[in-house]
Amino acid sequence: MFASNRPPAPHGASLLSLRALCLAAASGIGLAVLYLRWPYEYHFPKGDAWRIRFLTAESKLLSFIARWGSRLRIGSEIAILRRLYYLESCVLCVRTPKADIFTEVLDADGVRIIVYRRLAWVTAEDEPDGPRKPCIIYLHGGGWVYTCAEERDAHHRHLLTHLEAVVAAVDYRKAPEHPYPAGFHDCLTATKFIHTHAASLGVDPSRISICGDSAGGNLSAAVALKLRDEGQKFLKNQVLIYPSVQFLSSRLTSHLQVYPLLTREDGVWCGLQYMGEDVALCEALLDGDHIAEELYRHPGFLALQKYDSIAHSESKSLASPTALAKLRDRIKDPYLCPLMARTMKALPRALILLCDYDILRDDGLAYADRLRADGVTVTTVSVPGYHGCFRNFQVTRCGAMMMDHLVKYLKEHL
Repeated sequence: MFASNRPPAPHGASLLSLRALCLAAASGIGLAVLYLRWPYEYHFPKGDAWRIRFLTAESKLLSFIARWGSRLRIGSEIAILRRLYYLESCVLCVRTPKADIFTEVLDADGVRIIVYRRLAWVTAEDEPDGPRKPCIIYLHGGGWVYTCAEERDAHHRHLLTHLEAVVAAVDYRKAPEHPYPAGFHDCLTATKFIHTHAASLGVDPSRISICGDSAGGNLSAAVALKLRDEGQKFLKNQVLIYPSVQFLSSRLTSHLQVYPLLTREDGVWCGLQYMGEDVALCEALLDGDHIAEELYRHPGFLALQKYDSIAHSESKSLASPTALAKLRDRIKDPYLCPLMARTMKALPRALILLCDYDILRDDGLAYADRLRADGVTVTTVSVPGYHGCFRNFQVTRCGAMMMDHLVKYLKEHL
């Protein structure tokens, strides 16, 4: 990841780069400390305010280090951040390996899946009439760009332990190297693979659920839609944790708030990376210049009006008309933007977990509205947390609350 084709730099230049990086890190730490002292006006659970302030400052520090590392030609900013996020997860997510948990890496037509099972279940596979277990297919978040399946290892083990269910974690391809539909196709392929090979994995094919956070919530909703459209209605539940479900509007009430960690600019940048579009279109998306008049009557657009803070109006964008036309066509794809599906009928029962202080809160509420309007059973829960707290469920109380709600729901419906 950090390999370079450049000839080795002279010792003096190398030393200069090291000093510059140290200076950048020191500056970043200084900025992070200042951010730690910034007052919060959010009502987080008792004891969480300082933890979230620390995590936010740490996130800004990592971004600062990656930006300077890129300028010093150590690697790309995305590559450095990926490595830093992985190291961060090793510190924040306490892994508790147990002798009775068996992990296995499977190849599903080129897609890597990590399967978690009890060792006793594996040794009992030779019993044809043995009990089959429910299965949770987990799709991790990370803006379609960052993190990997291993970074949710603690989550997978927690779900297995508390639900007595097989957990299958999908390591799908990431943007910008592999833009849409690569990641979506990987998740769809992996889900079908688990269903097809349910017997060999000790899984009950009628008790398979899909679950994902953030970008993983987008992918989970998209896979559920695609399977329904193909007539393969084997998913029992879809669990969407603060999902990103649309690229239509960036001006919902929650988008315009200043919340920890994720900003609407971050969300739009990640979306453009996932779509493989030029990040120069960021301003056009933020202003709503990509919304064509034909979409005004679309059920997805209408669902957002309840939460839209700024009425949409035509404006003259500086972006390329060709690029905007392409973008307008792409955001109608329901497997890219699940909210844009023409109907939500016949989708599996849903749990939508949201956070009060998250820019994607209203996106999740709008998606829940559309599901309910089309007769899908939906449970919506919002906790006093921030975007990303589920990832840190072992560190923050709000993250633990989300995990508790998830476990409780799946115990009843899995």
